[in-house]
Amino acid sequence: MSVSVQLLRRIDELTGLAPRWRELAGDVPFRAPEWLLPWWDTYGEPHPGERATRELFAVAVFAEEGTDAESEPGAATPPTAKKLVALAPWYVEPSPLWGRVVRQLGSGEVCSDYQTVLVEPDCAAEAIAAIADFLTREVRNDWDRLELDGAVCDDEALGALTAELARRGSPVERRRGPSCWRVKLPTTFAEYLTNLSKSHRKQLRRLQRDVLATDRAVWHTARTMDEFEVGWEIFVDLHQRRRRSLGDGGRFESPCFMGFHREVARSLHSDRKLRLHWLELDGRPAAAEYHFSAGNTVFGYQSGLDPERLHEEPGRLAGICVVEALIEEGFEFYDLLRGDEPYKAHWRAEPTATEQVTVVNPRKRSRARHAVHTLLRRIKRCFAKGEPAGSRPVAAAEAAEDVEVAAAGN
Repeated sequence: MSVSVQLLRRIDELTGLAPRWRELAGDVPFRAPEWLLPWWDTYGEPHPGERATRELFAVAVFAEEGTDAESEPGAATPPTAKKLVALAPWYVEPSPLWGRVVRQLGSGEVCSDYQTVLVEPDCAAEAIAAIADFLTREVRNDWDRLELDGAVCDDEALGALTAELARRGSPVERRRGPSCWRVKLPTTFAEYLTNLSKSHRKQLRRLQRDVLATDRAVWHTARTMDEFEVGWEIFVDLHQRRRRSLGDGGRFESPCFMGFHREVARSLHSDRKLRLHWLELDGRPAAAEYHFSAGNTVFGYQSGLDPERLHEEPGRLAGICVVEALIEEGFEFYDLLRGDEPYKAHWRAEPTATEQVTVVNPRKRSRARHAVHTLLRRIKRCFAKGEPAGSRPVAAAEAAEDVEVAAAGN
């Protein structure tokens, strides 16, 4: 199969690929154009009066497909059509220390999980090799460092890409990150309860009987746009109040974060992929849940609780309502996403390890920047441990205990 690679620097070029991009993203909302294009509009494009610092750096791989039409003898070669078979939705921004750093659309405070290089399985090897060649040859001088955050450790596409880049002389680092947690849902809620600890099962049954089965509790789901507007205000208020009670300002204090999520939530609501719920106790909101559905999975992105009513266990009550509804509707998984909070294991979610992957351009200037960073990080750790800076070998593999360094092409 013949493939070609193109660097997309204009957002209209990327937007034009949305239908095929959506197919490659599969059932992971954080990989889809409905999530990543609004992110670029909010975080990538400069606001009025601002100087642009981020540039689109999306790498697209196309395969040529011949038409079915037969040529007459002596006629010109039949035309070919190009099909998108791989997409790396990236951007690049300058850093005084690192040079030009390539990152994923959706990075930063939005915290987009399960990011990867989107590729059609049937031509994955050719497409990944083409991307590696493109990065180390065609655009070799356009980047210094590639940082991919929140990748699943055994992600095949990223594993193949980093291996190909390492073979071309790129140092590769892997730093373990917080796990993603996912609940495998059974066919009945009674069966789900049997998988919990005896004490947790007893607590949930008590809450079902004493609260949820009474007139005190009302579980709301935003089905119309009017209900969405009501539920959104309740969710943001509860989320912010809970975060402030913990000494955190809350993510929605960020105008960019608020604007991005309001746009995405409205769009997903229109596509029937938003699951916005809130629980009223005695006529007042006590908990809210902000989730997305895709395929057989619901992704639990954020929640909110009334900090003045924690003694009534609104988090557990909302958890019961969510899990019961998902099982009743036939979903197979409830994904609690990244973060190693203890409650996730308590609800019998299973962890999937993630990592932050850093790839350094094999050219000398980029490798020199990386070497300085490695040394500075090592010195910082030595001082933190009370060791003399020269007391240990300056081997790159020892720069940090939780980092694996694979340096090729010395």
